[in-house]
Amino acid sequence: ELEGRGALSRHSLTGEITGQALKRRPASLKFRAEGGWAAETWTGAIRQFDGVLGGQDDWRLNHPALLRLGRNGGELGLACWESQEAEACLKGKLGALGGWETAMRINGLKLERLQPWLPAGLLLKGTLDAGLQLAGQGDRLADGQGEASVTSALIERRSSTSSFGFRPVPLTLRGLVNGRGAELRLIAE
Repeated sequence: ELEGRGALSRHSLTGEITGQALKRRPASLKFRAEGGWAAETWTGAIRQFDGVLGGQDDWRLNHPALLRLGRNGGELGLACWESQEAEACLKGKLGALGGWETAMRINGLKLERLQPWLPAGLLLKGTLDAGLQLAGQGDRLADGQGEASVTSALIERRSSTSSFGFRPVPLTLRGLVNGRGAELRLIAE
């Protein structure tokens, strides 16, 4: 479902998409943007971009995000979604000559929320915090760095005949990438 209202100089677009996510679980996305065309550039704001995954994981945009699109590139201002205790954010820029950069992060995601998508008998617990920054030109990645850490982790495998549990120390994965190669470090702290 998609609906637009207004003139080119000032208008709004709303929509809703429904379907299925992983393992045939219901999913939906509702969005609303407002803005207008001027000097060959569309400038506006994403006012709503809310999704539900698996019929239970509800993510809501917590404030409007700037969006600019035109011949000279585009930009998505900081867009952050909240769901229970977790927050996920994204921002990015695309230049007229094809250069781009993006940054994303997720904080406070309880790994238990991934349970509906995991194989039967596998249990994950802990809290994920992660960040990633990337830059490139066209379809080439030129530079990037990221970090992910899991605290209070538990990995457990259960079956009808046995059970195995593993509680690693807090883990951090740090990575760097550039046009010449990549480096990853797993750090137990």
